Parts: sequence; structure tokens; C-alpha cells
Amino acid sequence: IANFIGCDPDEIVFTSGATEANNLAIKGLRTANTSFGNRTKILVSAIEHKCVLESANYLERQFGLSVQQIPVDNNGYLNAETIPSDSLLTLQIVNGETGAVQDIEAIKTKAEMVVLDATYSGPRIALGENWDGAIFSPHAWGGPAGLSIFAIANPQQWRYPLPHIAPIRTPGGSSLPLLLGAAVALENFKEDSAKISSLDHYLRTQISESIPAAIVGGENSQSMPNYQTIVIPGTISEMLVRELEANAISVDAGSACSPADLTPSHVLAAMGLPTEGSIRLTLREDHTEADIDALVKALVEVCRNF
Repeated sequence: IANFIGCDPDEIVFTSGATEANNLAIKGLRTANTSFGNRTKILVSAIEHKCVLESANYLERQFGLSVQQIPVDNNGYLNAETIPSDSLLTLQIVNGETGAVQDIEAIKTKAEMVVLDATYSGPRIALGENWDGAIFSPHAWGGPAGLSIFAIANPQQWRYPLPHIAPIRTPGGSSLPLLLGAAVALENFKEDSAKISSLDHYLRTQISESIPAAIVGGENSQSMPNYQTIVIPGTISEMLVRELEANAISVDAGSACSPADLTPSHVLAAMGLPTEGSIRLTLREDHTEADIDALVKALVEVCRNF
């Protein structure tokens, strides 16, 4: 796993999920760096995972830390110039709803410490230099759920922040079957990115031509083509999902953090886009232009009912 994500084995901690990993990242960096202290702001973008936003709010309430939420533009991108230097920034490299890819090289040099969230980008985008922590989820490369990987750039700059008595860095164990499954999936991960990019461009073109009022989130030139959110103003998300399902087309709606209850997307809201009438989909290399034609045709038919 370390070889594939570009780290040393002793720089990796396994956790049960991204929420735990993010908490360990922020608290562990603060625990090991006493000079960091309460003077440092905790920064999160307005389009981070809800678990990240909630973790930041918890730190603010319980420990009185200064937490600042960084706004994004209508394409979902942060402005590096808005990031203060005395800050710990947790940054999602790729947004799982719009596919927007942040300019991490420009952004991560601005903050004092940076935790990169690679739960959607996985091994597709290199971490590069000047990062302090990084969080991966095996689902990004087709691996099992129930496991997250927290990478630490400098183990001397991080300390396990929760109480423990054993002389080990991280008390508790990880599921060996899940670890093996994640490793095997990563070793076998291959993706035809050129084909997916072509499908993404085809999708955006067909949507624009067939449903002019529709919005496809993010700019194609700065987005990971795997993830898309389509907003059709004047429609109802739940009805879109249901009607597409009747045509054997599976999509999601609402926030990617809580799709089960169709919670309105805080990502779209932060981008200034409508939250109702939105659907989310993921493109894979085994999709075809015919699949996209079927999706667009079904959407056109559904829109006639509104």
C-alpha cells in the first residue's frame, strides 16, 4: 500500500474510516507540535465531507480552537490567497460530487500544516511535496469499505492524541482481510483515464445540447472526469432518481455524504447552485457513449413531466 500511494510503511496508520482518520490527523499534529497551539486556525473548505466540517465544529466547541470555513467559487475551487499562513488546512483534493480538482500545489504552500483528503482521488493524483498528512479510502481503487489509510509525512511531527498505555503508536488493530483486500485491489487498479475523459466531454456536450437549462458542476479542464453532478432547475431530485431507475439507470442524489436520505448537497449550496433537481453519477471505463445517450434521452423524457 505504501509503495502505491507514495509513502514509507512507517508513515501509515490504518483506521476504521475517514472520520476517524481526519480527527487523528488534526489532533495528532496539534498534540505533537506544542508550538502550533491555539493560535493556529483550523481551516476547512465549504465543500469538504460533512464529517470533516463536523469534526472542525467539535474542535471549536470543545477546545475553543479558531475554525474558519473557506468559501469556494461557483466551480468549487478555493482561492489560495484567502488562506492565512498560521493555519492547519484540511483539503479535499478531488470533490466526490463535482470532480473539481483543487490546485493543491498552489494551496498547500500557504498554510503552516496541510492534511490532504485523497478519499476520491486515490492513487490517481500524486501527493507531491509540502504536505503533513493524507487520507485515503480503498473504495477509490475498488477496495473494501470499513478501512481508511492515514499517511504521515513526518512521523516525528505526529503523535497519537487519544489516551493509551501500551508503548505503541496506535492502539487497536485493523482487519487483516480488509487490509489484504485493499492491497490486492490497489495492486490491480488500472483505469483508462483518456476514455473516461472522453466520456465526460461527451456527457457534458450532450447535456448542454439536449437540456440547455441543465448545469454540470465543475470545469472539465480542472475536474476529475469520474465524478459529475447534473443540476436541472425546476425538477425534483427524488423523481429524477426514481424515473431513471425505471429505465435501468442508477444514479444518486443529494449530498454524497448522506445519499440515503437525499439530504440537500452542501457542496452545491456552497457553490451557489440549486440543490434541488440534482443527480450524481460516476463514469467508469466500461461505460459507453450509448450509455450516455440512454441517460440523456431518459432525462429529456423525465423533464417533460415538469
